[in-house]
Amino acid sequence: MGDISYDFAHIQELSTQIQSVSQQIESLLGELSSEVAKLAAGWEGEAQETWHALQTKWNQEADDLKTTLHDLSSKVGQAGESMQHAESSITSKFSM
Repeated sequence: MGDISYDFAHIQELSTQIQSVSQQIESLLGELSSEVAKLAAGWEGEAQETWHALQTKWNQEADDLKTTLHDLSSKVGQAGESMQHAESSITSKFSM
């Protein structure tokens, strides 16, 4: 049976990196939305209606991505903490 080892600092760093990337994506999407809104301001009729429908869908999917990345970051961090706690608990049993 192979050894299992964890790099707890790296796991925490990964969680932080996921959160950072999520924030960068959110910022870029905000900038993109602002630029497209400038273009869309001149649209009328069917073009405007179609744009609003697509923008609503885009916003929902962007929110879903944000939620997914936030959840992933949180779960990675929690998993690292759980494994560190388990390792500490097991280690303390051997040092009695």
